[in-house]
Amino acid sequence: TNVPEGYAPQKDRYTYQSDYGAIVLNIVPVIYPDDHSKAAYEVGSVMGDFTITDIDGKTHQLSRLLQEKKLVILNFWYYNCVPCKAEFPYFNSVYQRYGDDIEILAMNHIDNESLVWKLRSDMGLRFPLAMERLGFQQGFGMRSYPFSVFIGSDGRILYIRKNIGFLSEPELD
Repeated sequence: TNVPEGYAPQKDRYTYQSDYGAIVLNIVPVIYPDDHSKAAYEVGSVMGDFTITDIDGKTHQLSRLLQEKKLVILNFWYYNCVPCKAEFPYFNSVYQRYGDDIEILAMNHIDNESLVWKLRSDMGLRFPLAMERLGFQQGFGMRSYPFSVFIGSDGRILYIRKNIGFLSEPELD
């Protein structure tokens, strides 16, 4: 199969029994290329592999991160989003405590890079921030921000948080 290195997706198997026999469907998750706009991601889907470069010039590949980390959090935001900014201190604190086990990638596809740098500097953010042009907003059907996606070490989407930021640090923990 075309599963990226580091992924260990499980096959789902469904059997339909009828009067004429059984039909067995083996479902193997599809991994999408770096254009995620055609995906239809939801909880339980396998997240397609991607590579993104943060504003510091460091490259992050999801399949490699999943080999090293227990959890990868994708956070989608934009500069004038008040709830986005409100949850960043929680992400910063969690990243400082659990950075050996998790990766947080904060992605912005709306603003220019100078605003991303400004926010990082103003808020003292320690986790990677990147400009995103991979089509995730279509693949996830994003309609509001902030929007966070939690990906387990097997590449499956565990949780999608949309419409409102995290209300407290314990909730994010």
